[in-house]
Formats: sequence, structure tokens, C-alpha cells
Amino acid sequence: MSKSTFISAIITILLVTILTNYFIYAEIIGPDFRSYTNALSNGVNTFMLRELVSWWLISNFTQSYAHLWIFVALLQTVLILLITIFCIKNFAGNRKFDSKLFLIVSILLFVLLNPFTLLLTSSALRQGIGAVFFIGSLQFFNKKYWPIASGFALFSIFSHNSYAIFYVMLLVLSNFKFINLELKLVTTTLVLIILSTFFIPKADLVSDSNLILYLISNILALVLASKNKNLQLKVLVYALVGVPIGFIGDYSYFDRFSLLTSAIVWPILVAAYYGPMKQKIFFIVLFFLPSAVFLRTVSRFEVGW
Repeated sequence: MSKSTFISAIITILLVTILTNYFIYAEIIGPDFRSYTNALSNGVNTFMLRELVSWWLISNFTQSYAHLWIFVALLQTVLILLITIFCIKNFAGNRKFDSKLFLIVSILLFVLLNPFTLLLTSSALRQGIGAVFFIGSLQFFNKKYWPIASGFALFSIFSHNSYAIFYVMLLVLSNFKFINLELKLVTTTLVLIILSTFFIPKADLVSDSNLILYLISNILALVLASKNKNLQLKVLVYALVGVPIGFIGDYSYFDRFSLLTSAIVWPILVAAYYGPMKQKIFFIVLFFLPSAVFLRTVSRFEVGW
């Protein structure tokens, strides 16, 4: 192992440790997955047809909580592997075997211990199922396998309809290349804010809001993406962050969208910033993460968020 690889390895250990401990300490919470057994007690109902893929998959594992936990374990395994493979193949660059192997193990552990991943695969089951197809579609879109990618996209949307908004954001940011990328992000986000404020019915919170934690996490991810020269990374991170910010007026939607965003963008950024020089920027940004926990504590004390 070369000196630079060793330094990168040590720094990555620190980065992953800091991020993991921060997200665990932040106590990001979500609804109980047990609700799925109640919802499916009479089989797949009419209102479930718009998200038929996820409801059908879940319905095959609702005989008992034990069966549901088996499904959770399978979903978590698939999602962890997909996120890791996607990050390594698209954002880790061309590296020596020992360097890439260490990065793979680091991201695997990070995704495994990440509360966002755990929530997607236990609490937000439908969104977690959609995430599997969403990441698969991104990989096939990158390879320009359009029919397969489109099929995965449809499965993603019919697992959780929120993915339709992510795809629209990605389409807008990926096209109209004569317009500045940041300008497109600001414009589409403002359009979402207007739509979510005046035209989309408010959703009820099923748990305490993670507004401040997610907001700071999203802003810091935007900062890191903006400092990176990889256009593909910028478009993806901007799209993933832009959607939840567009629903910032509704705590429930904001939390749900941010859950997917946080589960994907941070492993991507760990992979993209692998290397001693790049990781300096990452450490500067991480300096601001603890402020999220402090602000959340203060806000809950003062206004009951």
C-alpha cells in the first residue's frame, strides 16, 4: 500500500466514523414498520394500486412479524450492495486494487450503519423498495440501456410515487444544457415550493420532524457537490437535494424525501472525495454537522419540533 493510499484509508476511516456517529447521535426517527401488517390484513386494497409493486412485495411477507423481518433483511442487503456498487462504479475513479478495496469496505460499513438506510429498509418499506429500482435505473441510464432503465424507473414509481418527482428533477437538470445548472436547480426548486405550498394538500406527520437535521445535511451535501468537478455527481446530488427542499413547507413530505436523499448522497460524496487533497474540503464541511444536533435540540425545546 502506497503512502497516499494509506493516508486516504486513515482519513476515510475518520470520515465514515464521524458521519456514522453523527447520524446515530442525531436520533433520526420514523414510523413503525408494524403498520404494514395492519394495512395488509385484508390483502391488497384499491388505494394500494398506485403503488402496487411495493404493496405486492410486502404482502408476501406479512404472515407474521418474523416474516416481515426476513423481508427487511433481504431488502437491506440488496440496498446496501446496490448503493455501494453504484458509488464505486460511478464516483470512485480509477484506483489501484488495494485502494478501491478499502473504499468498498468503508462504504459498505457506512451504508450498513447509516440510520437512513435502516429507516428505508424497516420503517419506510415502500420507499426502500423504490430506492432499489431507483438506483438500478440510474445505473442503466448511465449505461444508456434506455428500455431497461425505463422499466426500473416505472417499478420505482409504482413502489413509491414520490420517485416520479425525483425523475422529473433529474430530467430538468440533465437537459437544457444552455442554462446554468445552478440556475436550473434554483428555478425548479422554487416551482416545487410554490406547488407544494399552494396546490398540494398537506400531509400529516407520523413522527417528530427531522427538519433541522435534514436541512443542514442537505445544504452541506449541496456545498460538497458544488465543489466537485464531476458533472454527473452535481446533477444527481442537486436533484436529490432539490426535491426535499422544494417541499420544505410541509414537514412530512420534507422528511420523507430527505430520507432517500441522505441515504444516497453521503455514500456518493465519500466515494467522490476519496483522496488526501479532496478530503480536506470534506473535513471543513463536517465541522458544521454538530450544529444540526444543537439547533434541533433548541428548536424542540422552544417550539416543539
